[in-house]
Formats: sequence, structure tokens, C-alpha cells
Amino acid sequence: MAAPRRPRHAAATLAVLTALVTALLAPAPAVAATDPSGGNTPATGRPASGVERWGDGSYLNGFSYLRGVNVYSLVFGGDRPAHQVGESQASWDYLASRGVKVARLPVSWVRLQPVPASGNLRAGLDGPVSQAYLDVVEEQVRRAARAGIRTVVGLHNACSYPNIQAPGSVVCGDGVTRADVAKVWTALAGRFAGDERVVAFDLLNETHIDVVPVARYRLFTQAAADAVRATGAQQTLWVQRLLGERGRLDVIAPDGPWVADPLGKVMYSQHFYSSPIGAVFDPLAGNHAVLMDVDRFGTWCRRWNVRCAAGEVGWPSGGPGGVQSAASARGWNLVFEQFYRLADQYGLDVTYFAASSSQTTGTLLAYVASRPGYPSPTGLDTALSQTEVIERHLSRRAR
Repeated sequence: MAAPRRPRHAAATLAVLTALVTALLAPAPAVAATDPSGGNTPATGRPASGVERWGDGSYLNGFSYLRGVNVYSLVFGGDRPAHQVGESQASWDYLASRGVKVARLPVSWVRLQPVPASGNLRAGLDGPVSQAYLDVVEEQVRRAARAGIRTVVGLHNACSYPNIQAPGSVVCGDGVTRADVAKVWTALAGRFAGDERVVAFDLLNETHIDVVPVARYRLFTQAAADAVRATGAQQTLWVQRLLGERGRLDVIAPDGPWVADPLGKVMYSQHFYSSPIGAVFDPLAGNHAVLMDVDRFGTWCRRWNVRCAAGEVGWPSGGPGGVQSAASARGWNLVFEQFYRLADQYGLDVTYFAASSSQTTGTLLAYVASRPGYPSPTGLDTALSQTEVIERHLSRRAR
């Protein structure tokens, strides 16, 4: 067994890493695309008044970029009863007190269309979309808005049903049809059409290029976008890259964005993590790769004049209440401080992954509950080490 590295070695290698990421930041600051997603353009036919109206009705609503977190409690809740899943009003108020302005709210496809007791997946997809579960989602949107937070509602499915990790799951183009995707998005977008508390829809989450090829993925993202617009919903659309090294946007879309939208309100999104997820920080482990990745992403977005978002970014917590040591947390925070600085320069919207009061402290969770549960008796009330970085890079008001 190799002897552990001594602190002076770690300090030296951290200095090397700092020099490397500083070099990445040497070019003149980039800027977000001017208004490619209709970011400053209010929707037409806005509600005259009431709880569904928000600010000036635009995506950005006076900000240069939006920052917040993923609230993952609906997914963590699985098939528990409705009253046991989601976050309390106290949780949303706590996030708002920390400076959160936007929350990505992942929603499980299988909760919208449960698999019947027979296990027949086609019967599940042919069945109705649960209005009762849409009520659960809408209640989270309502609580977030009451706290001053807008939501990005996303279908958390990996272009699969019931989900890519379940044995026997079917995927887009092989058991899941474009009509299936259109059906579920018609229900989701139809529920929130005209509701300015929902700032965007994230169409298909983390689809792997080895499961759904590029040409097929393009067809399915377009089908989802068309279904949203057919409801009259005018919210901005988030379109993700494919997972896998060959799924980068500069690889799968060298000729630029592909989703056609009559409103021109399409953004592109990518997820970023420490690698491998959950590893203890090692200054010799090539941690700069995530910085190179966000730089490539920002360069593609700037080249094609499209607004972009880091829909997920995450790294381990450490120190008091965290899952790793304080020293490991400092190393990860150093890397992702540079990540957020690059995101600032490119004007990327960012939602950290994640916050939830339902789990005991997870590897990546940054906002947790002192007494987790389904539901938590306390709600979100604890900020972990990652928040030192997150809260230095909050939504910025336009100048």
C-alpha cells in the first residue's frame, strides 16, 4: 500500500492546479448570447394579473443570468404517497434566503404514467397522464413561487420508460415512440402553459449516445418541442447534449443548434460533475478536465449565439456535516470556483445538483435537512461546503 501523500505535496500540487485553471481564464471574458432564447422578451397573451404572472414576463426578468439548484425531492420520493414527497414551504423559503432564484424541478415520467400491475410497459405508456401527480408538481411550483423562486420543470427519464436503470426498460426509438414523448409533454406543458412561475421546460434528461443515436435523439427532442408549442406554452425550452464523450455539443452538433422553434426560445444544456463522482479530492487526478469541458461548451454556445445552461453541476461536500474531509472539500471547491467563474464569463445559467430534505446527506447534496425524512419535519435548513462557491455566484442583475 502506498504511503499517503504529505500535506506539503498536496499544497504544491494545488498550486499547480491553480496555475492551470488561471491559464484557462486568461482570454478576455466571453458574454452570453444577446437574446437567443427570448430571454428578455415577454410572452404574448400574458395573464392580466394573478399568481401565474411574474415580473416582466420574460425568461431573465431583469437578470443577466440565472442561478439556483436542482430540487430533487420528487424523484427521491419514488412512489410514496403525494403528501410524503416534495419540499415544504419552509424548505423553499430557506432556499430563497440563501439567494436561490431558480430551481430545476426533475419529474419522473413513471410517476406521470405509472406502470400497471401487469408490468406491461406499453399499457403504461398508452394510459392517461396522472392529473393527481401533476397536482403534486404544481404544488411545488406554487410553493417555490411564493418564496420568490421560479422553476424549470424537467422530464427525468433518459429518453426511457419507466427509467433507464430499471430492467426491461424501453427507450426512445425502441419501445418509446415520438407520440409517447409528445403525449407526456402535452400534459406537462398544458398544465403550465401561461404560467410564468415556470420559466422553462427541460425536455429530455441525460440520454446516452450509446442507447439513443444522435439522429434519433434529434427527432425526439424536436417531437417534445413541437408538443410543448402545440399547447400554446411559450416558456423557453432547454435541450440537453447526449451523455458520453461523443455526445458533446461540438461533436453532435458541429453545424449548430438543431431544434426548430417558431418562437426562437431554445437553449442548450449540459451537466458537469467531478470525476469519478464521489471521489476524494486528489490534486494529481486531472480535475481540470471539467474546466476544459465547460470551456468547450461555452465556446460552442458563443459560436452559435445561443443561450446555454449548466443544468446540473455537482461535487462532494466535506467538513462539518459533509461526506468527506474539510481538506478534500477545499480542493473540490477550488476547482469548482473556477468552474463558476467560467460560467460567469460565458453568462451560463447554472442549477447546482442538488437540494433535498428527504435524504440523509448524499455525496453531492449542498442543501439538506437536519432531520431528513418523507416528509422531513424540519425541511431544508442546512448548507454544506459547496455553498461557499454556489453563493458567491448567484443570479446577476443586468446592468
